[in-house]
Amino acid sequence: MATQVFEEYNRIPMVAYPQLSEEDIDALLAYLKEGEVKDVIDKN
Repeated sequence: MATQVFEEYNRIPMVAYPQLSEEDIDALLAYLKEGEVKDVIDKN
């Protein structure tokens, strides 16, 4: 799958973000999955 994405985007390497911690990445993934905290609270 990685090779397919690499080819699909004209062999441009993915940008690295070494300054992001595991916690930052977890928070970003949670945001992408659930949306803003306000939206999650409004749903409950």
